[in-house]
Amino acid sequence: MEVLATWRLYLFAVKVPTKTEVTFNFLEIRAMNTYPEHQVVIDTDKTTYSLKLQNQEQLNHVVSHINYSLSRVFNNSIYAPPICRAEGDVTDGSIKFSANAESSLDPQKTCGGFSETYAALCDYNGIGCKEEVQWDVDTIYHSQDNREFNLVDFSHLDSRSLLHAVLSAAMQH
Repeated sequence: MEVLATWRLYLFAVKVPTKTEVTFNFLEIRAMNTYPEHQVVIDTDKTTYSLKLQNQEQLNHVVSHINYSLSRVFNNSIYAPPICRAEGDVTDGSIKFSANAESSLDPQKTCGGFSETYAALCDYNGIGCKEEVQWDVDTIYHSQDNREFNLVDFSHLDSRSLLHAVLSAAMQH
């Protein structure tokens, strides 16, 4: 059984008591391919997972959710990695997946989507997302139409948190 979160997929064995067998952040995905019989193969930094879902609708939901999450991290940019493609005979014959499959994202996201990118990078690296960093950028930087990330504004952060804030800011430009 799989559970989708904002930036992460959890795989559970169907047994009592239920426990997480595997989890990974979507940023770990290097390739994702769909195959007939409602199967998706996900290659990550560490290993490959082959999931067989119950129907095409579930398969479409998993792939769309992952692609949508990644397009949010990359702000629907042309630089978003195209990680999914369909192989073989897909039931309706017309499904095409790409990192920008759900392009209904608001192009005017606050500060280019900094908060979402920052949260995803923090999750990927296993550190807590600092809400005050998100608030500062989304509120203060946005209200002042400030497009320059000033390290002095965040000098109170430890080096790991500061690194993720800087990376997130860099990805938005």
